[in-house]
Amino acid sequence: MLGLPVDLPPLPEASDELIELTASTPKPRRKRTVKEGSVRKAGPAAKPHRPARHRLLFGLEEHMRKTRDVKQGEFLRPYKRILPDLISSETQLLRALSIANDLYLALDEKGYGVQIAPAADGLDRIRIKEQQVAASTSARTPSV
Repeated sequence: MLGLPVDLPPLPEASDELIELTASTPKPRRKRTVKEGSVRKAGPAAKPHRPARHRLLFGLEEHMRKTRDVKQGEFLRPYKRILPDLISSETQLLRALSIANDLYLALDEKGYGVQIAPAADGLDRIRIKEQQVAASTSARTPSV
Protein backbone atom coordinates (compact mmCIF):
# COMPACT_ATOMS: atom_id res chain seq x y z
CA MET A 1 0.00 0.00 0.00
CA LEU A 2 1.22 3.47 -0.82
CA GLY A 3 4.36 1.93 -2.32
CA LEU A 4 5.58 0.67 1.06
CA PRO A 5 6.54 -2.99 1.66
CA VAL A 6 3.94 -4.94 3.64
CA ASP A 7 4.72 -7.88 5.93
CA LEU A 8 1.81 -10.30 5.79
CA PRO A 9 1.55 -13.04 8.42
CA PRO A 10 1.31 -16.58 7.03
CA LEU A 11 -2.16 -18.12 6.73
CA PRO A 12 -3.06 -20.84 9.24
CA GLU A 13 -3.23 -24.48 8.11
CA ALA A 14 -6.55 -25.43 6.51
CA SER A 15 -8.81 -27.92 8.25
CA ASP A 16 -10.61 -30.77 6.53
CA GLU A 17 -14.00 -29.40 7.61
CA LEU A 18 -16.53 -28.79 4.86
CA ILE A 19 -18.16 -25.35 5.02
CA GLU A 20 -21.38 -24.88 3.06
CA LEU A 21 -22.65 -21.43 2.19
CA THR A 22 -26.36 -21.01 1.47
CA ALA A 23 -28.42 -17.95 0.65
CA SER A 24 -30.73 -16.86 3.41
CA THR A 25 -34.39 -16.22 2.69
CA PRO A 26 -35.55 -12.89 4.09
CA LYS A 27 -38.76 -12.89 6.07
CA PRO A 28 -41.55 -10.92 4.36
CA ARG A 29 -42.30 -7.62 6.05
CA ARG A 30 -45.76 -7.00 7.37
CA LYS A 31 -47.40 -3.91 5.88
CA ARG A 32 -48.34 -1.18 8.32
CA THR A 33 -51.86 -0.03 8.65
CA VAL A 34 -52.73 3.66 8.71
CA LYS A 35 -53.27 3.56 12.48
CA GLU A 36 -49.87 2.01 13.16
CA GLY A 37 -48.16 4.63 11.03
CA SER A 38 -49.79 7.50 12.92
CA VAL A 39 -48.82 6.12 16.34
CA ARG A 40 -45.18 6.78 15.60
CA LYS A 41 -43.74 9.43 17.88
CA ALA A 42 -42.64 12.57 16.15
CA GLY A 43 -39.17 13.72 17.10
CA PRO A 44 -38.32 17.37 17.63
CA ALA A 45 -38.58 19.36 14.44
CA ALA A 46 -35.13 19.92 13.04
CA LYS A 47 -34.22 23.54 12.51
CA PRO A 48 -33.44 24.19 8.89
CA HIS A 49 -29.76 24.94 8.39
CA ARG A 50 -29.21 28.62 7.64
CA PRO A 51 -26.34 29.12 5.23
CA ALA A 52 -23.70 31.70 6.06
CA ARG A 53 -24.09 33.39 2.68
CA HIS A 54 -27.07 33.65 0.33
CA ARG A 55 -26.58 31.78 -2.94
CA LEU A 56 -26.99 34.96 -5.05
CA LEU A 57 -24.05 36.61 -3.31
CA PHE A 58 -21.37 34.00 -4.05
CA GLY A 59 -18.68 35.69 -6.17
CA LEU A 60 -20.57 39.00 -6.21
CA GLU A 61 -17.82 41.00 -4.48
CA GLU A 62 -15.37 40.10 -7.25
CA HIS A 63 -17.84 41.12 -9.97
CA MET A 64 -18.66 44.38 -8.16
CA ARG A 65 -14.97 45.29 -7.95
CA LYS A 66 -14.54 44.74 -11.72
CA THR A 67 -16.03 48.11 -12.49
CA ARG A 68 -15.89 50.92 -14.95
CA ASP A 69 -13.73 53.86 -13.85
CA VAL A 70 -15.27 55.62 -10.88
CA LYS A 71 -14.08 58.63 -8.95
CA GLN A 72 -13.60 58.60 -5.20
CA GLY A 73 -16.98 58.15 -3.49
CA GLU A 74 -18.94 57.30 -6.65
CA PHE A 75 -21.03 54.15 -6.90
CA LEU A 76 -19.48 51.07 -8.45
CA ARG A 77 -20.59 50.26 -11.99
CA PRO A 78 -19.70 46.61 -12.67
CA TYR A 79 -19.25 45.36 -16.21
CA LYS A 80 -21.38 42.27 -15.61
CA ARG A 81 -25.05 43.14 -15.98
CA ILE A 82 -26.92 40.17 -14.52
CA LEU A 83 -26.16 40.66 -10.84
CA PRO A 84 -28.21 41.33 -7.71
CA ASP A 85 -29.27 44.98 -7.81
CA LEU A 86 -26.91 46.50 -5.24
CA ILE A 87 -25.69 50.06 -5.30
CA SER A 88 -22.55 50.78 -3.31
CA SER A 89 -19.35 52.76 -3.28
CA GLU A 90 -16.01 50.95 -3.10
CA THR A 91 -15.55 51.84 0.57
CA GLN A 92 -18.99 50.55 1.61
CA LEU A 93 -19.12 47.43 -0.58
CA LEU A 94 -18.53 44.90 2.21
CA ARG A 95 -21.17 46.56 4.38
CA ALA A 96 -23.66 46.57 1.48
CA LEU A 97 -22.99 42.87 0.83
CA SER A 98 -23.46 42.06 4.51
CA ILE A 99 -26.78 43.93 4.65
CA ALA A 100 -27.97 42.27 1.42
CA ASN A 101 -26.97 38.85 2.77
CA ASP A 102 -28.90 39.33 6.02
CA LEU A 103 -31.94 40.61 4.13
CA TYR A 104 -31.91 37.84 1.50
CA LEU A 105 -31.52 35.09 4.12
CA ALA A 106 -34.30 36.55 6.28
CA LEU A 107 -36.64 36.74 3.28
CA ASP A 108 -35.80 33.15 2.32
CA GLU A 109 -36.54 31.97 5.88
CA LYS A 110 -39.99 33.57 5.68
CA GLY A 111 -40.68 31.83 2.37
CA TYR A 112 -40.03 34.76 0.03
CA GLY A 113 -37.54 33.40 -2.48
CA VAL A 114 -34.97 35.97 -3.58
CA GLN A 115 -33.88 35.67 -7.18
CA ILE A 116 -32.82 37.74 -10.14
CA ALA A 117 -35.93 38.73 -12.07
CA PRO A 118 -36.14 37.69 -15.72
CA ALA A 119 -35.47 40.55 -18.14
CA ALA A 120 -38.92 40.12 -19.68
CA ASP A 121 -40.66 41.25 -16.47
CA GLY A 122 -40.25 44.92 -17.44
CA LEU A 123 -38.91 45.87 -14.02
CA ASP A 124 -36.84 49.00 -13.54
CA ARG A 125 -34.96 50.45 -10.62
CA ILE A 126 -35.21 53.86 -9.04
CA ARG A 127 -32.65 56.19 -10.56
CA ILE A 128 -30.17 57.51 -8.03
CA LYS A 129 -28.25 60.72 -8.59
CA GLU A 130 -24.64 60.15 -7.66
CA GLN A 131 -23.71 63.81 -7.34
CA GLN A 132 -24.35 65.58 -4.09
CA VAL A 133 -26.35 68.73 -4.54
CA ALA A 134 -25.37 71.55 -2.22
CA ALA A 135 -28.34 73.05 -0.40
CA SER A 136 -29.00 76.65 -1.34
CA THR A 137 -28.01 79.18 1.31
CA SER A 138 -31.23 81.16 0.89
CA ALA A 139 -33.27 78.20 2.12
CA ARG A 140 -31.25 78.11 5.34
CA THR A 141 -31.36 81.83 6.07
CA PRO A 142 -34.46 82.77 8.07
CA SER A 143 -36.38 85.67 6.57
CA VAL A 144 -36.87 88.75 8.74
